[in-house]
Amino acid sequence: MEEKDLEKGCFNPNWIEFEPVRKHKDLATLLGELEEIKQNIEIVEEKRLRLANLVKFYSGDLLGQN
Repeated sequence: MEEKDLEKGCFNPNWIEFEPVRKHKDLATLLGELEEIKQNIEIVEEKRLRLANLVKFYSGDLLGQN
């Protein structure tokens, strides 16, 4: 592609800047990432339950009020 074509904004429709490269991870890496995701989900669930309990406490639901 010539520089004058670039200045005009004309691009060949088949032109791409780079070839996509697919990277495959090995099973051990994938299992490690999966375990990390599971741990993050557990942490989020614990925090969600704690917040739900705090809301119940401050709204009086734990004491049978309301």
